[in-house]
Amino acid sequence: MEASGHTVEIIEPVVPYQDSTTPQFSPSPRPANLEGKEIAFIANWKHQSLPFMEAFAAAASHRLHLKNTVALQPDWDITEAEGAKEIVSELEALAEKCDVMVTGVGD
Repeated sequence: MEASGHTVEIIEPVVPYQDSTTPQFSPSPRPANLEGKEIAFIANWKHQSLPFMEAFAAAASHRLHLKNTVALQPDWDITEAEGAKEIVSELEALAEKCDVMVTGVGD
């Protein structure tokens, strides 16, 4: 953009998307409903993530008539898709114990 003989350069403060490689996993089919399911609510390392997931699990259990819920905060320090390769066995073990896994990230 030019104004009064000056040039203004606009820079987007966003890192280019780094996960443009082939997906590491294919998502499982979603269940038709959650009634009677066992759900793991997985927190991240953010300060209030575990209390949030615990409250979310309790509310979901009551409202959706779930069989069982567990809120956990694994020690997974993964910030990119490639890092998921390091925890495949842990994810598979968790998937054997529950029907659905729920996670989220936020500040």
